[in-house]
Amino acid sequence: MLLGMDLTPRQAARVLEQALRNRAELEIEPRNATDDQLLCGRLTGREGDLLRVDLPDRDPATPLSALVGAFCDVRTALSGELYMFSTCVMDVSDASVPQRLLLAVPQTLQVANRRRFERRTPRSWAQVYLSGGPIDVPQAGPILSISPTGLACRVVQPQLDDVLLIGDVIRVSFRLPDHAESFELPVTVCNKSLARDKSYLDLGLEFNREPADPTAQQALERLRMFLSDPATDTTTDGKP
Repeated sequence: MLLGMDLTPRQAARVLEQALRNRAELEIEPRNATDDQLLCGRLTGREGDLLRVDLPDRDPATPLSALVGAFCDVRTALSGELYMFSTCVMDVSDASVPQRLLLAVPQTLQVANRRRFERRTPRSWAQVYLSGGPIDVPQAGPILSISPTGLACRVVQPQLDDVLLIGDVIRVSFRLPDHAESFELPVTVCNKSLARDKSYLDLGLEFNREPADPTAQQALERLRMFLSDPATDTTTDGKP
């Protein structure tokens, strides 16, 4: 399955509603298939926690019973975007015309090839503050790029290269241009690069997907929605 970015619960619910309204076409790849089997179906309805998918192009002589309980990866295109999710086949109907699957409603959805999810460079100067974890004294530096999954920043304290390790969890706080809310979130150090002259250190920080603090979780969801909104004019496309 292609790599993608998890949507917030609210975004996922909206995408699922859109898929139901549009009777979206689905590509379903069962994980228990041994022959690269790919099922093509159409989302025709929802029954509680189940999604009803019709398979109009499938050979009706081939039973679906082997798929009951199978996990599968699903892809669908909506408004030019590719969405993906994993789910389980809860029941099948061989006798219906066309044949039908009942899939569990997914808990999460992902999006791929979505331009507005690329990292962006703040159009005007923005600063991030680093604290917690192995950092004894809070440090500050400019944000180089930011996306719903994380940010890159630069600090002029090269000694942090010896202090911060890949996988360390710290906290960041920042405010974006033209946006009143300040954000304080836990992040994980995913990469770092020390300048040749050791005058500065560039850090790649990934937002923790599910912060234990409910306040941080809500703040992260608001930040993701803000950055993924095509109407957002705070940043311009740039390289990470």
